[in-house]
Amino acid sequence: MLRLYFSLFLAFFSISNPLSAQTTPYFETPKKQFTLPFELAHNLVIIPVYIQGIRFHFILDTGVNYTLLFVNHKTDLAHFDTHPILITGLGKGVPVEAYKTTGHAIRIGKMTLNDQTILLFDKENYAFAKKMGTQIDGVIGAAFFKDIVATINYSKKKIKISSVENFTAPKSKKLKEIPLEFHNNKPLIRAKVTQNDQDFEGTFLLDSGSSDALWLFENRMDHFDEPLFFEDYLGHGINGDVYGKRSKIDVFDLDFIKLKQVKVAYPEQNALINMTLKDDRLGSIGGELLSRFSVTLDYTNKKLYLRKSTRVKAPFYYNMSGISLEHDGVEMIKQRTHTPNRINDQDSNTTGSIEIFLRDQFTIRLTPVVVIAQVRPDSPAAQSGIQVSDQLLRVNGKNVRFLKLDQINGLMQIKPGSQLRLKIRRDGHILHKSFRVTSLLE
Repeated sequence: MLRLYFSLFLAFFSISNPLSAQTTPYFETPKKQFTLPFELAHNLVIIPVYIQGIRFHFILDTGVNYTLLFVNHKTDLAHFDTHPILITGLGKGVPVEAYKTTGHAIRIGKMTLNDQTILLFDKENYAFAKKMGTQIDGVIGAAFFKDIVATINYSKKKIKISSVENFTAPKSKKLKEIPLEFHNNKPLIRAKVTQNDQDFEGTFLLDSGSSDALWLFENRMDHFDEPLFFEDYLGHGINGDVYGKRSKIDVFDLDFIKLKQVKVAYPEQNALINMTLKDDRLGSIGGELLSRFSVTLDYTNKKLYLRKSTRVKAPFYYNMSGISLEHDGVEMIKQRTHTPNRINDQDSNTTGSIEIFLRDQFTIRLTPVVVIAQVRPDSPAAQSGIQVSDQLLRVNGKNVRFLKLDQINGLMQIKPGSQLRLKIRRDGHILHKSFRVTSLLE
């Protein structure tokens, strides 16, 4: 199974049982405003969430209706009053059993969402930590956004959260106001794509829970002139893995800005069979594209505000090496802290004394092990002899032990024709591999 990119797709599902209504959020601050720092991994926003006093790490996903929590079915279910339900969604597998639990308080920063419904999933089926390089415990969407105004500043990794009545729409020529439409409580905007001088206009889901830039549904675009593409694994949905094609689209037109050569994924049609799509919907806008803006979402007044960031028109690159990475445990490394014959003054509590180091001194650190999870057949990596389970040590001279998995993947997304030099460990031996990445889209 190819995993050139890790994408999370838990955005599309339906439930036979309606969920209970949610209540107005409670703010701990008189101004009903606060700023929440977040972690950004694979273009996904990850926020701290507290349930029953326990801290979790949730993906903030505009593409989901309900709050999802991944638990250990053997032990954690005993802490909740639940009943089972069947879920259908993205993917072509059979419905999945989840557990519905109600009446929970969810605290996020200085705000509490009371009387919340949560869907519990077996975390063994959604083990994201190895692929993400960070802990993921759940997903929250409409419950977070529906009664507040949230400004997601991807560059500063902060979210400004405000009550609807205390929010004042910014006045700036740099800000673009766009109407929001809703389908099944999910936000959509109108946009246009152009390929080989053919224009296709429709609605697109705002899907901050997808790490991709853009998804398009080919069957909804008559006489679409398909560009060059390569087959790939796109992500994991509620009903199984999703495969499709990856390519680039000539222009993605948001009216106030036209983005060129945007990365796009075309999911297989049979992965969408369980989805109920708006009639004019052509696809989804994911985190890689949204992260090029500061994004303000006002669900109540059906408005989206976009402010361009400095990287709004940066090139869209694929990882064309053919390598997919993941974490595989940790290892101990020894770092030198002092060198021989170094003289240090002691602290001020020891009058007139010095310390002379005659031997190396070291500290021991635990660092994640990064390994090759998949190698695409006939890719530059495969042709150079890279193998699954090889441990990655350096990329173009950079030590990956102290980098996040997201940062390492970023080193792989380089301009076609560029050189990749990898230092790896295989069966206790150090190997050096070098190859030039090529584009499958030219």
